[in-house]
Parts: sequence; structure tokens; C-alpha cells
Amino acid sequence: VSTRTLKRRLQARGLSYRRLLDEARLGRATELLRQSRRPLEAIAAELGYSSSANFSRAFRRWAGVTPGRYRQQGAAAISTAAGGLSAFAAAPAG
Repeated sequence: VSTRTLKRRLQARGLSYRRLLDEARLGRATELLRQSRRPLEAIAAELGYSSSANFSRAFRRWAGVTPGRYRQQGAAAISTAAGGLSAFAAAPAG
């Protein structure tokens, strides 16, 4: 499938590659933060980020809390954060 075809098919479903990638990264990040004590630098590298700072900014944008707070408080931290995971549900594709 060509890049253009993939983009068209995703748009037809109200999706974008970036949004799918962000959702996958958030899912993996929350799993790693809950189930391991790995340093944020290692988690960031596994998810394809060049630095833990970039990962932390992205995680905060997705979840409304920092990775450290999420690790300490778990899923409750996201559900009480302003915006929380609803950013994906409300975000326009693009």
C-alpha cells in the first residue's frame, strides 16, 4: 500500500497515522510504567524518543500527568487529570 493510499484510507475512517502512533505509544508507556521499574530514559528509548524529556512532554499531553506521577498513582492519576485520555477521543484526526 502506498503512503498516499494509507493516508486516504485512514482519513476516510477519521484517523491519522500520528494519532494511531500516539495511541500505541501511550498504551505501551502506561504498561511499562505500571509493570516495571525501568528508568524513564529506557522507556523513552523503547518508544522511539530521543530523550526522556521529549517522552515526558508527549506523555503529559496524552494523559494530563507526568510519567512519574502516573507511575506513583497509576490509572487514577489519569482519570483525575484535566483532560486525561479524552484528548484522543476528542482530537480531530490530522
